[in-house]
Amino acid sequence: MKNKIIASITAFALMTLLALPISASTQITDLTADVPSTYTLSIPISQTIATIAFGNTTTNIGNVAITGSIRPLEEVAVDVTKTVFESQDNVNDKINYTLTSDGNDFTGATWGESQLRGANPPTYPLTVNITQQEWNKAPAGNYASVITFTAGIRPIV
Repeated sequence: MKNKIIASITAFALMTLLALPISASTQITDLTADVPSTYTLSIPISQTIATIAFGNTTTNIGNVAITGSIRPLEEVAVDVTKTVFESQDNVNDKINYTLTSDGNDFTGATWGESQLRGANPPTYPLTVNITQQEWNKAPAGNYASVITFTAGIRPIV
């Protein structure tokens, strides 16, 4: 009988424990994603000497443009440098010129995050300008120049 009483008390104690409310805890998992800033630089194609014909004081060579996605406190900067036209026949013969966009000297530009998100990010049409005096003093020969476009993402200061 003593065993039945002990078994009954044990069974009652177990049922009481099982009936106690169990507290729940909440756990979370944080997820992150990093979409890097990227851009594509579009520059004019290489031009043949025939494209910039003798005597032309202005020649449109194409556009500079940036497309892409960057963070709000960044910008894409494009710096432009150029060499004078140098004769391929005599390195002492040169033709000076200016590079302009919409009539202004062009040495580079920047594109911000809001501009790149817009429907039509800015495009800069480029023009090579050679004065008539430069053409008049240029000896006969084949001339070449290099325009270098250097682009990069930088923080907005």
